[in-house]
Amino acid sequence: MLKVDAKTRGHKGFSSLGKDGLLRMVGGVGSIYLSQTSESKRYHEVLRLMESEESARNAQRCTAERELERQRQAERARQVAEEDQREMKRVAVLHTKKSTIHPCPLAPTMDLQNPDARGGWLHTCLWGNVRANVETCEFCQGSFKKLVVCIWSCAQYDFDVCANCYEIEALPEAQRAQKRTKLGQKRKEEEDAESESAAAEELQRQQLLHEQEARKEYECLAKIGKFKPEHRETPAANRKPWKKGFTVYHTRGSHWNKGPLDFDSSWVKTADANARAKFLFYVENCWGLSVEEMFERDHVDEPEVEMKSGMVQFSVVTGEDSYWKVSVVPCSALEHL
Repeated sequence: MLKVDAKTRGHKGFSSLGKDGLLRMVGGVGSIYLSQTSESKRYHEVLRLMESEESARNAQRCTAERELERQRQAERARQVAEEDQREMKRVAVLHTKKSTIHPCPLAPTMDLQNPDARGGWLHTCLWGNVRANVETCEFCQGSFKKLVVCIWSCAQYDFDVCANCYEIEALPEAQRAQKRTKLGQKRKEEEDAESESAAAEELQRQQLLHEQEARKEYECLAKIGKFKPEHRETPAANRKPWKKGFTVYHTRGSHWNKGPLDFDSSWVKTADANARAKFLFYVENCWGLSVEEMFERDHVDEPEVEMKSGMVQFSVVTGEDSYWKVSVVPCSALEHL
């Protein structure tokens, strides 16, 4: 059969090939010889009929699903309409307040709900918030909101009025301007009182913050002690290297880049050199930090203080692995460092 198929395809030299070779020659696809038989044609006809029936079933299923969704939407719309009708009847009973400021009777705003997101003439919904908490007055547009909230509303025409405006609008026209002026003065007085209270609170907060900062600075200064004037402002004679005595120097660098040694001052006594080194390290540090900042771990690691033969050495490492060091050494040892 494979040889007949190869011959039908026009291949040559297949007489000596085995089954595998013949399969490779015909490409492993359906045989032309077999596809021309009546059985093969009936088989493919059955496949086409099955596909056609499956497509028809899918179309019917889609039509049924669309119809079901349409029925669901219609049912939801019917339920919404029924809810609106029930709410309309409930709200209509509440509108009993007659007034000259609106043609329709008004209802207490606290008894109504938030405007309905669905729209329509009925501006209430069963699940919404209380209307008085979200609506503003038609007349003052909420400028009196700090004083009062809306107290009367008309749900049908989405009308709301606060107590101040209701009191004003219900008066004769000649008295309305006087009443508005009086309420405006009252509002200004309350706003001024509120501003004064806020300013007093801010002043108290600033004073408390200043006291805390002063207390913190005092505590930090207590840690390092007091300094003599010559330790704060180095005399001119001490600003030159000496051959005898003690030298204060400082250096700044990193673990991978050692910085140069900078001379600061020379002193006769060790105590003076140590005091100058402490002042230089905490007060005149290379970063420009205050004394309290030098003690905060957020800025630098805990300073290390070393004592060698009565001479101090202050050193600290920042978060970027850079260091700042102030040391006291004999004057004769400075040139060997």
